[in-house]
Amino acid sequence: MNGSPIRFTGLFSGMDTQSMVQQLMRAESMRMDRLTRRRTTLAWRQEQLRESSSFLNAFRTDNTMMNPASNSTALSNSRIWNQMNTAVTNMGDGSTAGFNVSVGANATQGRLEVYVHQTASASTVTGTQIPATGNSSLDLSRRMGDFMSDVFGSRVQHNGRDVYTFRVGNVDIRGTFTDEDTFEEIVASGAPRIFKRAANGNFADGNVSLGQRSAAVAEFANSNNAHITINDIQFSVQANETISQFMNRVNADTRNNNTFRINYSIIGRNFEVTGLGAGATSSVTLGVPSDDATNGGGRGNMVLNNFGFAAANRSGSAQTAIIRVTDQNGVITEIEQNNNQFNIAPGVTINVGASTAGETFEINITRDVDAIIEAIDDFISNFNDMMRHLNSLTSTPRPRTNTRAFFEPLTDLQRSEMSDVEIERWEEQARTGLLHRDDGLRQVVDRIRSEIWNDVTLGFHRAPVMERQFNNTTQRWEEVQTGTRIEPFRMNLSQLGITSGGGTAAERNMGLLHRPVEDGQPDRLREMLESDPDAVRLFFTQMTTQSRNHGDSALPEDTPLHLITDSHEWARRTLRQDESLDRVFFPAMGMPAVTNAERNARIPMNGIISRIDDIILNATHSVYGTISTRAGADNSGQDAMSRQIQNYDMRIEVMQRWLLRRENHYFAMFARMETAMAEANAQMDSLWMFGNQ
Repeated sequence: MNGSPIRFTGLFSGMDTQSMVQQLMRAESMRMDRLTRRRTTLAWRQEQLRESSSFLNAFRTDNTMMNPASNSTALSNSRIWNQMNTAVTNMGDGSTAGFNVSVGANATQGRLEVYVHQTASASTVTGTQIPATGNSSLDLSRRMGDFMSDVFGSRVQHNGRDVYTFRVGNVDIRGTFTDEDTFEEIVASGAPRIFKRAANGNFADGNVSLGQRSAAVAEFANSNNAHITINDIQFSVQANETISQFMNRVNADTRNNNTFRINYSIIGRNFEVTGLGAGATSSVTLGVPSDDATNGGGRGNMVLNNFGFAAANRSGSAQTAIIRVTDQNGVITEIEQNNNQFNIAPGVTINVGASTAGETFEINITRDVDAIIEAIDDFISNFNDMMRHLNSLTSTPRPRTNTRAFFEPLTDLQRSEMSDVEIERWEEQARTGLLHRDDGLRQVVDRIRSEIWNDVTLGFHRAPVMERQFNNTTQRWEEVQTGTRIEPFRMNLSQLGITSGGGTAAERNMGLLHRPVEDGQPDRLREMLESDPDAVRLFFTQMTTQSRNHGDSALPEDTPLHLITDSHEWARRTLRQDESLDRVFFPAMGMPAVTNAERNARIPMNGIISRIDDIILNATHSVYGTISTRAGADNSGQDAMSRQIQNYDMRIEVMQRWLLRRENHYFAMFARMETAMAEANAQMDSLWMFGNQ
């Protein structure tokens, strides 16, 4: 035993007292072995119950959780039921290019017709080509002052002088301005031509006219600034900044509010001012400040002219988008707005491009039945896996040894006499069947198997009242509708073509689901999804309220939970008040239930996966779940099994102390025997010596 002192026994008797004590203690330890086995078996059962709880919670998270993550594949995720297929047809030439449709979660099935009268376009003011001659684009790093001096042609530096090139007909004339009124031609030989500013401002030599050189150029150079306006926002033009710096400053100005932008196109070699919006919000108008006297006289016009924006080319036209939408009921709606993206129905958005103007498009929105069927098939597969697992735990009996005894946990002594492989095989058998016929798990399995086949009441509908009457014309008795009455509207798995189990009785007994679809036979689930998708969705996901008060239908506070029918009363009242309705679903008011009793009360009123979700929660909830209160969800020690294990631990500790005392007692008994024998031997030796004297 642990804590025993080292003993040297049998020195006088010659007996192996250590082995004798061990044999005696083996008999004494049998009660200790029973306690240890029971404690180990209980711990294994607790571990397996916790694993079962985790398994159920994992199934719930992936399949039945009523508030799943947005990317969840659980049937409770509205995304699964709201996936739509969209077909777009051009009712004219057949082309749908530029017409894009996106469908959201709240879209409904139906047909829409869209006529695109016109699309929204932005306003753009495009300048003339600069430079007007040559093949190179404008150098945007040039100073604005230098650029403003390039009245007509291109300018280059040559031998330290500014050399200008003017195109007159098909001839290029190169030269320099010697002063504000004189332009001298550069020639390879002979006398250069001198062009003088005439009274009308033209530079001419009598035969050839180069055009005008505005006095505003000199004014700009002298004052170093000018002013222009874009959409009534005034911008200064600095002679010492580059063209690129000027454009960047205009585009970055916060007054702009990102509504327009000025750019230079190296392809078209022209300046452009473009509205960044669409429709009326994107209009662009260029100009000069109204107070020309204070803002540089004609310098603003000079700047715009040199940018290629002549007086007749300083505003751009924009237009709004206009469409006409006809819904499946023939209701026509005309929509006009500044952009090309339209919300034409709940959850339906279209984008129209310029090529769609004048075209009519048909949009057919249908529910993606294939995606829903795939999700339901996945649920059936996962449900069957869960039921197989639970049935395996509760129906597998504990194996027995050759002596018909159960495989029990091994004691330390038994382990010492076995190999590692033998120990592993033994413990595998000992762990098998520990949850056989476990009441808690059986209740979960039986409740799920029962509730999944019960009808789900989805609401109320008007059912025909039929009577058998004699038809005098046909001389036959016939069933004739004489009126209607309000009855519950119910649905079950069989109506969806889902049956119990597969081809074997064992599978049917386990409560497995089976959806047989044979070639040539109708798919009942698909038919129901196509004809009544909302009913199928509610059949799986419906959650009804547990409130005793709903609208003006109040129930007494002492009404038993299983009789709460406020959702039923609301549905009946709605049908009675509105004769145009054929049926009314229960309101979607999934109020949380906080106790097992409340959940049990609402289970018959819920959809299939809502029922399973409540049943699993009743079993696995960390605070009041039937499995959790027995086996615990953690190591807090507050569950029933943990308390039993603690009790076993205390009893084992008491038993260990008692066994230690018994072992010490046996060794003390043998020690006294050794002492007595030693004394007897000593007396004998004394007598022998006395007799031989």
